[in-house]
Amino acid sequence: MIKQSTLAYARGAQLALREMKIANALEKRSVDANLRTLMMIYDCFLYYDEDMLLDIRLNTLADVIDRFVIVESTHTFTGKKRQLNFDINTVLLKIKLFMLCMMKHLS
Repeated sequence: MIKQSTLAYARGAQLALREMKIANALEKRSVDANLRTLMMIYDCFLYYDEDMLLDIRLNTLADVIDRFVIVESTHTFTGKKRQLNFDINTVLLKIKLFMLCMMKHLS
């Protein structure tokens, strides 16, 4: 027969172990939160009149991306001039922060 003191010790050990697991989980969450404030995830991509792809990308990644950087160029890759067609009003409600970079052809 197992003594009462042994059972009490085992229960105490189980409670201590459970408390340690909870403390470790809370500490890990705290560390993760601190790292999250130190590190940010940027999604940088070139916009070239693909409104549907832009919408899919923003809706899919909005929960995991901290900042979106959308780049639209006044020139094509072959050096031809093109008009800027991006409409900022179509995405303002979908993302937390919006950065628009207008690039000129470098030559």
